[in-house]
Amino acid sequence: MGKTNKKLKIAVAGCGRQAWLAFFPWIKEHPEAELAAVADADEGLAEKSAAKFGAGACYSSWEEMVEKCDAEAMIITTPPWVHADPAVAAAERGMHVLCEKPMATTVEDCARMVEAAEKNGVILDVAHSLRFDPGYEKLKSLVKSGEIGRVYQLRATYDSWVPDFSKSPFKEIYDFGCKYRLFGSKDMGIWRMSDPRTNGGVYFDHGIHYVDMFRWITEERVVSASGVVQHVIPGRLNEDHASSLLRFESGACAYVQGSLCRVSARGSCDEGMLHGETGCIKYKMDGTWYVLGIPHLYNVHASVWMFGLPSFMVNQWMPVHVKYGKSQCMFKRQLDHFVAKVNGSLEPHPVIGESWACSGRDGMENVRIVHAVYESDRKNSETVKLD
Repeated sequence: MGKTNKKLKIAVAGCGRQAWLAFFPWIKEHPEAELAAVADADEGLAEKSAAKFGAGACYSSWEEMVEKCDAEAMIITTPPWVHADPAVAAAERGMHVLCEKPMATTVEDCARMVEAAEKNGVILDVAHSLRFDPGYEKLKSLVKSGEIGRVYQLRATYDSWVPDFSKSPFKEIYDFGCKYRLFGSKDMGIWRMSDPRTNGGVYFDHGIHYVDMFRWITEERVVSASGVVQHVIPGRLNEDHASSLLRFESGACAYVQGSLCRVSARGSCDEGMLHGETGCIKYKMDGTWYVLGIPHLYNVHASVWMFGLPSFMVNQWMPVHVKYGKSQCMFKRQLDHFVAKVNGSLEPHPVIGESWACSGRDGMENVRIVHAVYESDRKNSETVKLD
């Protein structure tokens, strides 16, 4: 279908760093979308966001925004414990929803979101943005086209080092960052490690990306999960290191690790490998995007290499070409996909088809798998079966 002349009115609940990085700039630039309203409990941040990105209205609560604004879609970038209620309320008002990951903190809340969306006939997608990175798109396309045969093992490691901000000199850096909102929030997002409402730490916050990624790449169901969850740096409420093993219905397995305490990590180490019967693929995400942000973000992507028959002759990995640049930025592509899906102009991907975005039901399954890993840890790494 072709482009439409009507602009999609979008409301954004939550005006923190993720909104500024992944949604506000792209809505402002999108020819078929407009920022109808923003809401945040921090009124100053909401007003600043509205002024910079041209929002039509500004609210101090998502409840008021849902009640009063005339948006047709809502993007939710609040902390994860404030995902379910605004998503349900928006769906009941007939608004399409794109919700940040993790979809919610419990499977029950995810189910409420799915039920509300399906009952009211609206789209509910979860912003697992890595699916839209050109490098990961290449991974999916290579596997789906049979380039390495049947995949039997997958591996992802996300290793970073985040210091103890309660001790000098990091405490002073933390206080300065909070005061001047260097990361778009009053607490620099430290709630990820310290707030019990998150219902999990680094594995829930980032490991879930690869739970989703590997389910998407294999197009298989995870049938069991086991894991070890650790609190390495004293004083952290939520885990800062976790490792898991997921088993798929075909017998393939996936190792997923997330860490915020690997002292040898510079910035972050976000890489992995896929093993197939006739070849292997490895990838590595550029870890500097978190520090440098826009405009450097426009050139950040996952690099990809293959090891197949030609590699045996020269004994080296062969680089795979990946397009990159502003038009290929995963956040831009994610928004483009959502807008096209809502306005009916979506054209299926030539390899992936229409299953590019993470649906509400997929987002719910990702949360279920993460909780199975946590359950396994509580049971001394006993394998938990997922029916």
